[in-house]
Amino acid sequence: MNDARQIALAWQESLFGRSHGSTLPEICLGMRMAANGSADPWPTEVVRTTVGMLEARVETWQDSRQGEKEFDDAVLAMVKAAIAYGKSHLGEQSK
Repeated sequence: MNDARQIALAWQESLFGRSHGSTLPEICLGMRMAANGSADPWPTEVVRTTVGMLEARVETWQDSRQGEKEFDDAVLAMVKAAIAYGKSHLGEQSK
């Protein structure tokens, strides 16, 4: 595992731990729910930090193993959508 990926994974773990709710899909959905009002809101700094961590995960994304590409592509698309959603939410808060 390369250093950048190791750092990105450690960053994710430092923010969300290793418990339930700490996978990329759960993090993305949690941030969206916090931003759209279907869950308690996250502080602005938590959204900003989560967007940065998700960007680091995209930058260090690894090719999928045989037979997992479709699923992994869906998770990657969700992460990219969460980044855009988080940035949009941060922009709305600064107005």
